[in-house]
Amino acid sequence: MMTARDSVWHAGRLVQWGLRPLARPAQEAEYRELVEHYFDDSAFRTTVRELADGLGLHVLDVSEHGVVLAPMDDSIFALKPADFRPGSSKVDDRLLDGLAQIAIAATVFPVSVKVDVA
Repeated sequence: MMTARDSVWHAGRLVQWGLRPLARPAQEAEYRELVEHYFDDSAFRTTVRELADGLGLHVLDVSEHGVVLAPMDDSIFALKPADFRPGSSKVDDRLLDGLAQIAIAATVFPVSVKVDVA
């Protein structure tokens, strides 16, 4: 039987895995076990959500693909445009920053056609 302290520790581990965008439960035994525990135990599920909430994170989804987290507006994990280049206040600078982010996202994130093939 898991104690309350163990449950909180394991919830923290699951949130930590969720903060690693390249980690997948299929590749990491601990991550897989924690995701299974999340599905099997409603009290653990509540603990994970409360812990994430305390960190300023929303748990958007938990599946066999992993944990998907999103920052709340006031979270330390929320990035604002000023965080990327603190001195850039001109409109042209912000536009270039946005274009660079779109280019990075288009390169890094898979296209649905590529996902269906895999």
